[in-house]
Amino acid sequence: MHLKRMAAPKSWNLLRKEKKYVVKPLPGKHSLKNCLSVAHALKAIGLASETRSLKKSLNANPVIIDGLPVKEYKQQAGLFDTIQMAGKNYRVVMTKGGMLTIKESKGALKPCRVERKITTKGGKTQIGLSDGRTIIWKEGELKTGDSLLLEVPSQKIKGHSKIEKGSKILVLSGKSAGVTGIITEINDKIVKYSSENMKSSTSKDNIFVIPEGFEE
Repeated sequence: MHLKRMAAPKSWNLLRKEKKYVVKPLPGKHSLKNCLSVAHALKAIGLASETRSLKKSLNANPVIIDGLPVKEYKQQAGLFDTIQMAGKNYRVVMTKGGMLTIKESKGALKPCRVERKITTKGGKTQIGLSDGRTIIWKEGELKTGDSLLLEVPSQKIKGHSKIEKGSKILVLSGKSAGVTGIITEINDKIVKYSSENMKSSTSKDNIFVIPEGFEE
């Protein structure tokens, strides 16, 4: 399954006129604009050149995404996913302008945003996270929009950062996509933040709280 480069999301960092098509990631836990295919990601960091040879290579030596082996070249590699290949660690990050980039990673922990929270029949709190995973929460107060720092693939919780004044954030879309800042005020569904020498605001849904202790 391929996508015309000219029609690809603006967040994909690629040469639009170099070739006609790019590998389109399979549907999954991330939105199309917030993920790349494994093929695209590995080509971006020079670990693959042609898709045909990559298919054979992955069958013999799967890429490790979030601690799990992946052989499918069209599988998603999404925002903040960890990638292990050829003895090195990488991560999908967002740079200014909202561009998805693959960079070498120092940290093995993964940040996830809390998207939803429900109480099960047994009285347990079940939360759904930004990368599609679901876990049971036992640690105390938590709100949608908070972020967790997880060990993958074990899903052990290593940190929790609230969506509140003073928290560090990443703006996910719009003219400020990829900008990081500090929350200065929260009014209902609007978050005000400061970044470098500017002040701005956006919706709560358009930010990702960066957990304390997270290393890209």
